[in-house]
Amino acid sequence: MDNHPTLEHDEATLRALIRNSAGPRAEKYTGLVVGAVVGRKLIVEGWGRIRDASGRRGLPGGVPDRDTIFQIGSITKVFTGLLLLDAVERGEVALDQPVATWIRELRSHSDARPITFESLATHTSGLPRLPPGLGWWKPGTWLNPYAKFGSKELLKAVAKRPRHAVGHYRYSNFGSGVLGEALSRAAGLPFEDLLQGRICAPLGLLDTFILNREGRDSRISQGHSKRGHEVDDWVFPAIPAAGAIYSTAADLSRVISDHLFPEHSPFAKNLEAAMEERALARKNLGIGLAWHISHRKEGRTWHCHNGGTGGHFSCVALDRERGRGAIALANCARPVDEVAFDLLDALVREAG
Repeated sequence: MDNHPTLEHDEATLRALIRNSAGPRAEKYTGLVVGAVVGRKLIVEGWGRIRDASGRRGLPGGVPDRDTIFQIGSITKVFTGLLLLDAVERGEVALDQPVATWIRELRSHSDARPITFESLATHTSGLPRLPPGLGWWKPGTWLNPYAKFGSKELLKAVAKRPRHAVGHYRYSNFGSGVLGEALSRAAGLPFEDLLQGRICAPLGLLDTFILNREGRDSRISQGHSKRGHEVDDWVFPAIPAAGAIYSTAADLSRVISDHLFPEHSPFAKNLEAAMEERALARKNLGIGLAWHISHRKEGRTWHCHNGGTGGHFSCVALDRERGRGAIALANCARPVDEVAFDLLDALVREAG
C-alpha cells in the first residue's frame, strides 16, 4: 500500500483546499478549526471565536487555532480502543475475554452469549446506546445528561439484561463506558491515568486530557448551543471512556499521522489492529476497534469518527492509501462531519 505522499504540498495549496471546503460553511459556527493532515504535516485554518470577550467566564476571546482546546466527545472512543489493545499487550485482558471477569454485575446474564472486550469496542455487545436509568429526558438533565450518572448508577445499569443480542452492531455510549470501567479495574488505575500514562505521554500529546482545566487555561473553548448561547461542558463521572476527552487540532494531527504511518509509531502493531475491520455496521460501513470504516463508491476506504456534546462537535477522517487526513472542531452544537469529509475528499483528489 503506497500511502506515503510523494509530493511536498506547499502551504498555500493546503490552505486553499481548507478554505474552499470549509469557508462557505464557517459562518454557521460560533468557532471552527479545520486542519489538513498530509503525512506528518498539519495546516490549520480557524474562523469565529473561542468565546465572547464579555462571556460569563471573563476570559479573552480570539479566533481558534491549532492549539485551541475543544471537548471532542465520542472521538474519545478511538483512544479507548488503543487503551484496550495496550491492555491486551500487557496481558491484563484479552479481546475475547468476558468482561464479567472484571465487572461481576454482568454475570447476571449467564444464559446469554458473553459480552467480551472486543464486542464492547466494536459496538456489538447488545448494550443500548444510553445507559438504563440515565434519565436524560428529565427537566434540566438533558443539558448535561451524564453529570449525575455515577458509579452506583453505572453498576445498576450494567446488571440489567441487554435488550439486544451480542454480535449485532448497535452504537453504544453505554458499552464504551463499560469498556473503560473494565480496563480501569484490570489495570488498577483510573481511566484518566491510563489515558495519560499509556497514550498521551508516549505520543507527546500535551493538550489531551479529561479533567476540565477551566479557569486555568484560556485556550479551552467555550461551548455554545446551536443558536449560539453559552452552555456548560458535559461531564462523564462514571463513563469517561465514552466521550470525556479534550484535545486540540495539533494533538489530533499526531494521532492521525500515527494511524496513517503506524510503522513510525511506538504503537505500530496496535494501530494496525485498531483499524482492522471486525464487524459490519451496515452496507459499506465496517467497524474496527472504535473506528468506523467507510467503503466509498469511488473505491476508497476511509477511517473516521465524530463526536458531539452539548456545546462542541468534532470529526476526524483519514485515507490511509493516500496518506491524508482531515480534522474539524467546533465550539457549538452543529455537526462538522461534512466539513471534514469534504476536505478529505479534496485532499485525496488533489493527490491524484
